[in-house]
Amino acid sequence: MTPPGKTLMHIRPAALLVDLDDTIVSDSDMAETNWREAVGAAAAVVSFPADAVLEAIHVERKWYWSDPERHREGRTDLVAARRQIVAAALGRAGVSEAAAATIVVAIVAAYGARAEAMRALLPAQSRLSPRFGAWVSSWHW
Repeated sequence: MTPPGKTLMHIRPAALLVDLDDTIVSDSDMAETNWREAVGAAAAVVSFPADAVLEAIHVERKWYWSDPERHREGRTDLVAARRQIVAAALGRAGVSEAAAATIVVAIVAAYGARAEAMRALLPAQSRLSPRFGAWVSSWHW
């Protein structure tokens, strides 16, 4: 609660923790599982060759994140990066452009929801306050 006569701009936090790519909060530990589940969820709604698309996503992800400049740009908009990766993977898997637009949205949305739900503190950070862990678990990224 903000003290009377103060705004949030006048309150300074006791500390600020910044996660530098999987330093405090795990974002990549579950990536393979999250992609598999996202492709499966989308394939249950829209027909496409799920195994071929999943394999192509793996190839495209490796290519996309291997370049430092793409990596830097991709980190600024993860949803756009995922869209690019999935669109390229669908092309690689031979999915028609007409079907790809819907499938990209389905896979990227399913992946994002699962990644957010599975995000957690890294095991090495277990010494942080339990309140911090609860805060991270409830944060909407």
